[in-house]
Amino acid sequence: MRGVAERAASHRRTEIQQLAEQAVAQAERAAELESAWRRSRGTQVGRRKRAGAVDSEIDRLLGGLAAHLGALAHGFGDQGVGARASQLMARVLPEGAAAITNMSYENELAAAEVVLRELEQSPAEDAVALGLSSYVERLTGLISDFRQALQEESVREISYDEIRQAQAEGQELMLRVVAKVLGDHGGTGDEETAFRQELLAPVLTQNRRMAERYSNRRGATDVDPETGQEVVDDAATANEPAA
Repeated sequence: MRGVAERAASHRRTEIQQLAEQAVAQAERAAELESAWRRSRGTQVGRRKRAGAVDSEIDRLLGGLAAHLGALAHGFGDQGVGARASQLMARVLPEGAAAITNMSYENELAAAEVVLRELEQSPAEDAVALGLSSYVERLTGLISDFRQALQEESVREISYDEIRQAQAEGQELMLRVVAKVLGDHGGTGDEETAFRQELLAPVLTQNRRMAERYSNRRGATDVDPETGQEVVDDAATANEPAA
């Protein structure tokens, strides 16, 4: 389409040029969407490296807090410090640290904020007796870092259906360009035919190359609109010989 736009511009066919430029812009948008989709197929940690690193720090801290409170409860029993440790554990980590550390990043952030609030609201004597100040200070910093990392490294999930829609819109624009050329220069005379062929030569060349490319590939397969992965025919696969 870029070639069509350039040829139309050289012949001062403004409407054709504008349509072709719209088609080029839409094709570029579809390509950018597909590129973003391919990048987003990586693992969560792979796409969000800084968030993954902070997440590991929070996991270790919460695991350490649970072990610390558990050791106090075990060592001092149901009296004094032991009772306080058991009560705090029941409030902040009733199901253990793993219940939080196994959550998705965003859910873990929210849960860690709840833990921090509970620790901050603990009576001063509990904070001193249980040695909570270092945990509060460390968790406060990690939560801030985690929130910032998630904001900076957020990746919008793109469905393959969005890509197909963008490609379909590009195809529609291309057909409008061809229709405009045929409508304005559809005469049967030699001059009109030559001009029409000149304008549409890039489209014909592209179509021929695509046809050659697909002729060398296996038959078309269905594609899952959400994942973009080919849908395998179980019946056909069952009949294939084992490797």
